[in-house]
This record gives sequence, C-alpha cells and structure tokens, in this order.
Amino acid sequence: MLICDRATVLIDVTRDFAAQAERLTRIEAVALTHAHRDAIGGLPALRRWWLANRAPEPIDVFLSEATARVIRTRYRRLEHCRPRVTPPETFGT
Repeated sequence: MLICDRATVLIDVTRDFAAQAERLTRIEAVALTHAHRDAIGGLPALRRWWLANRAPEPIDVFLSEATARVIRTRYRRLEHCRPRVTPPETFGT
C-alpha cells in the first residue's frame, strides 16, 4: 500500500485488507500484480469498504488481461472495480 498526501494506491488486495482498511478514508487505485489468492483474495472486502464509504465511482484497478479473466470468473460482484488492463511488463513479469 502506498499512501501520500494526494493518493492511496493498493498493491494487491490481500485477505488482510479488512484490517488495513480500518485506517483508510480513500483509495484512488489498485494494482493487481497477479491472479493468485494472495493478491486478489481481499476483493470482496474491498467491495464492502467501497460500499461502506459510499465511494462515488468505482476504483481504478490496473491488471493484466490474464488477471482480469481470473477475477471475472472467480468473483461476480465487481461493480466497485473499474478494470484498466495494462501490459504485463508494467508489473515486471
């Protein structure tokens, strides 16, 4: 997680997201590095955070096409995410 004065960016959304979210008031973007549960397992908790905070817009989620395919298959409720498919080399893979 990167937090600065103007932005909060999550790098992966782990299963520990609910605990991390207790101190968050905003999230500008998420970067998902891969589709394993250690990186995307917190997406349902992210949705609960988004709903509880009444975020006006979906959160930009930067991910590869392969990761996008996996999360679309694994999770049905993704209205809190605005996928931004990015070339794999962006993540160093």
